[in-house]
Amino acid sequence: LRIGTVDSLATSIFAELIDAYHRINPYVQIRLEISRTEELVSKLNHNELDLMHTLDEKIYAPDLVKTSEHPERILFVTSDKRFKGKKLRLEDIVNEPFLLTEENASYRYELERYLASRSLSLETMVEVGNTDVIVKLLKKGLGISFVPYFSVKEDLEEGSLFELDLNVPEFYIWSQIFHHKQKYLNEAMLDWIALTQEYYASVKKKHQKSP
Repeated sequence: LRIGTVDSLATSIFAELIDAYHRINPYVQIRLEISRTEELVSKLNHNELDLMHTLDEKIYAPDLVKTSEHPERILFVTSDKRFKGKKLRLEDIVNEPFLLTEENASYRYELERYLASRSLSLETMVEVGNTDVIVKLLKKGLGISFVPYFSVKEDLEEGSLFELDLNVPEFYIWSQIFHHKQKYLNEAMLDWIALTQEYYASVKKKHQKSP
C-alpha cells in the first residue's frame, strides 16, 4: 500500500493511523512517502502512489477522486510566558522570532498572504522543514510558530505550549485524501479509506462535544 503525505501529517497522526490499520491488516506492507502536495499529485497521476493524504487548500482535479476532507485549524503558539494571558495585535508579534515550515508549505502561504493584506511582514524567520523539530524548539522557548492544531494538541493540553490571543480571524486548511479516478481500489486501499473516514468522523464528534 503506497501512501503519499506531507510532513505535518506524517509526524502527527500517521503513527496512530498505521497502528490502527495494522490491527486490521497485519500482513499488508505500507510504504509512506513524504513530499509536497504538487509532487504527490504528480506521483498519483503516474501510478507511483495508491493514495494521497495531504494538507492544503481545497483541491479540485478532474482525474482525482476525493474520499475524505476535514478542516484543520491553524494557530499561533508559543511557550514564551511574556504573552500568556494577554490580548495581542499582530503588530505586537511580527518582530519576534518565528519558526516556520518551508516557504511552499500550504499554511505558511496562508500566513504570508494574510500578513501582506495587513501590510506586515515577519522580521525574523527560522525555516524548519520538520514540524516535530518546530514543536521541540518552541518548547525550549525559541519564538512563535503558526502550525496545525493537531500538531500541538498534546502540548497545548499539557500546558507546555499555549495559543496566542490575537486579533485575527481563525485560519483553516483542509486535510484531504485522494486516489486516481482510474485506480482499481483493492481491499487494502478500501480499508485505509474507511479507516481514515472513521478517524475524521471521530475527530469531528469530539470537537462537537468540546465546550
